[in-house]
Amino acid sequence: MTVHIPPLTRTMKVLLSTLLGSWIVLTILGQKVFGLPIFTWLGLVPSQIFQSFWLWQPVTYMFLHSWDVSHLILNLLMTWFVGSELERVWGSRRFLKYYFFTGIGAGLLYTALTGIIYWTLERGEELFYVPVVGSSGAVFGLFLAFGKIFGERVIYFMFLFPMKAKHFVMILALIEFLSLMGSSVAGGEVANLAHLGGLLSGLLYFLLIEGNKYRGNGLPPFRKKSYPFKIISNQSFENEDKPPTRYWN
Repeated sequence: MTVHIPPLTRTMKVLLSTLLGSWIVLTILGQKVFGLPIFTWLGLVPSQIFQSFWLWQPVTYMFLHSWDVSHLILNLLMTWFVGSELERVWGSRRFLKYYFFTGIGAGLLYTALTGIIYWTLERGEELFYVPVVGSSGAVFGLFLAFGKIFGERVIYFMFLFPMKAKHFVMILALIEFLSLMGSSVAGGEVANLAHLGGLLSGLLYFLLIEGNKYRGNGLPPFRKKSYPFKIISNQSFENEDKPPTRYWN
């Protein structure tokens, strides 16, 4: 198994530095040290969007992450490893367009679906009122694009199991769906609904914008390379001294 370390392009450096800097300034200093309600202001809170029209939240939530540094590190690594490949195919501008399309799309889909669950099923108070933070919606969108463009490439799931990238994305979607059902839609601390929203946003992007340009066979220079990917499908807050329940994606 060959481990390939993708290059850090200028665009990727800026994106990763922004995510890291936002975590230090907003989460650690703003929320943790100074006690400001950063997650409530800038996280994704469906009730605030519907009731107070805080329409910036589907964008700003992507730049927040939980106290658990593993949440941040995982998203940074996946953005780097998967995003660099897509940037080499698309170019910086097109890559960033897709990244924000899926990240914002995941937030909008999450907000809409939680509103439907809350008002029509009279459940999901935790989804409706608790902040969602993290860039995983965009990361899952990147996974969808990787599986679409490099579908025949062999990757290693959990560093152990070789499989085609397109099959990895299918398994990823199934894991998220089963996790969502297992938490009765409205439970758990990981926003599986936002993860699925990122996958769905990526699919919509290809249907509406990219069309059928890619058939999942990848590009000749990259087809035979293998990459290790690890997916963590559940995490929990243990040391948070603020409100006990948070969601992150």
